[in-house]
Amino acid sequence: MRASAAALSARGAALALALALALGCDGAPTRQAPPDVGPRPDAGAADASPPDAALARLLHVAPGASPDAADGRRDHPFPTLQAAYEAARPGDTVLLLPGDHGPAIAPPDGVALWGSGAINTTLQGPLVLRRAGADVRSLTVLGGEPAVTVRASASLGAVDVRAGVGEGLRVEGDAVLEDVRVVDTRAPDGAEPPAFGPEGPSAGAAVQVASGGRLTWRGGGVAGAWWMGVRSAGGALTLDDVAVTDPGGPGVFVEGGTLVARALVVERAVGAGVRLLDAEGDLTDLRIVDVAYASDQGTGTGVGFVGGAGRVTRLTVVGGERGLRVAGGAVVEGTGVDVRDGTGSGVGVAGAEARLTDVRIERMANGGLQVGQGGALAVERVVVIDVRRYGLLASQASVEVTGLRIEGSAARGVTLLGANARLDDVEIVDAADVAVQITDPPAEGGVHVGALTVRGARGAGVAVFGRGGAPVEIEDAEIEGTRPGDGDLADGVQLFDAKAHLRRVTVRRNDGAGILVERGDAVLEAVEAEANGGPGLVVVEPTGPVLSTGLVARGNGGQNVLVLGGLVELQGGALAEALPDPAEGAGDGLVAAQSATVVLRGVTVRGNGRHGAAALARSALRIEGNHFERNHGFGVQVGCDGSSLADEGGNTYAGNADGERGGCP
Repeated sequence: MRASAAALSARGAALALALALALGCDGAPTRQAPPDVGPRPDAGAADASPPDAALARLLHVAPGASPDAADGRRDHPFPTLQAAYEAARPGDTVLLLPGDHGPAIAPPDGVALWGSGAINTTLQGPLVLRRAGADVRSLTVLGGEPAVTVRASASLGAVDVRAGVGEGLRVEGDAVLEDVRVVDTRAPDGAEPPAFGPEGPSAGAAVQVASGGRLTWRGGGVAGAWWMGVRSAGGALTLDDVAVTDPGGPGVFVEGGTLVARALVVERAVGAGVRLLDAEGDLTDLRIVDVAYASDQGTGTGVGFVGGAGRVTRLTVVGGERGLRVAGGAVVEGTGVDVRDGTGSGVGVAGAEARLTDVRIERMANGGLQVGQGGALAVERVVVIDVRRYGLLASQASVEVTGLRIEGSAARGVTLLGANARLDDVEIVDAADVAVQITDPPAEGGVHVGALTVRGARGAGVAVFGRGGAPVEIEDAEIEGTRPGDGDLADGVQLFDAKAHLRRVTVRRNDGAGILVERGDAVLEAVEAEANGGPGLVVVEPTGPVLSTGLVARGNGGQNVLVLGGLVELQGGALAEALPDPAEGAGDGLVAAQSATVVLRGVTVRGNGRHGAAALARSALRIEGNHFERNHGFGVQVGCDGSSLADEGGNTYAGNADGERGGCP
């Protein structure tokens, strides 16, 4: 994290004391090496021999000191940097005593430049470090365009870079920073307002890494920048425990090259906290707070990958528009993503691939997970709570989900629009609209939903629209407590002009029908419909046969099964205890109407509020091997309206209130 002024002051005082103790009693420089206050690179110049540590000297500089008898000792300091450099030799350290030392001059080969603390030692920028192995510590560089430039290799420690113009620090070579702060970088005179235009972003950043440059930075950070915080164009950037606050653009922007970030904090950036464009990124323990939306960038994202590839481990994004964005062909893996209190979506993927685990998204004004055209998202162990529109939205994309909980969505839970999807171990609670909506499933890949739990949705637990693709597969699902939504529907499962295969699906205590099949076709295996306000199964003018094996419909309102047109075949299972309902009918186990054909084989029809099975309005019943018992009307009733009954044998009757059969002969 960024060092405080007090901490820098204390460090500067400690350094001054340590250096003073290195002097002998008579004030002459000793033959000891300068104290080690941080890592130093190899200091030798290309053609120089390594200096002898036993001969290293400490040369003091004090602004306004008398040049008379100046020899670099503490009580006879040099008055200027230039004078000290002229006396220095490789291995020496020039120590700036507190004060303003005027224009910065880069140290000669093999000579270190130290101040007495950034809070009280100042050089006027620019400072251009052209020689390899430069070592600069514990001072402030003020002003310059840019304030500091590293053209070869350099190590900077406990340095403040203030009021740079255009750029505070520019790295063209290899720089190692420790506890360095870059503060209040300002725009060049007459500069246009910065923006992302057709040709790319405007130039300028508090810290700029040029193509081929390398920056390794630990501690400190950027505070206040007219445009970007840290920017790398084709360089190698490593940030460890660095904070970027209040930049006028993205906190960290990397175009090409690489970014390795550990414990990075970005606060109040504009457009993006961290944005990688065709770059490689490895990000761990990031915290991004309150990124502002930027219209020129079209986003306000915590972390964004556009092209390239990356890994994200433990990312927290608070506020802003979107937490994590993956686009433009990027391939990203991540774990431990936590996004909350934003104005958009938690995670967005479009035209790219992402694989994420352990994701938590809370209180987003738009949605949780969004996968756009050409995107592919695989997620495990995801929690989405209190989002305004959707928990998961995938359009013309591919999603694979294992372990998803959506709670309190103010609209739909999951929406799939022409998307390939495999959803397993999904729980959706209290969605204010349809819990799972599947529209136009694709012909290849299809949609599979398994281990689904839905409680308290509105309109429908699951709704499927469109029959152009492969049948939607839903298995091991429990859907209950659906309440009326738009159009007063409140069904457990709705299939409109769709094809579906339902296995081991339970629909109970929904205000409407358990399962509604309208102008579609379906295969049902081991389905249970219990205590729904409407019929357990409703089939309306199906376009193909509806085939059911082992259906158990019990205690539903009006009828357990209602068939209005088309062909339905029921094999095995039970239709029991249908309840009379003023709107839905008188409590028949099964009703076939509107020229429907229903085949009933091996079904137990027991204890229904009126007839066990009835054919009305030119419909046909074919029955074989069924058992009709204790129904409150006839076992089988056939209307005198062109309806018919074909008894194919093996049917038994017991205790039906009005007898075995009723209606026309």
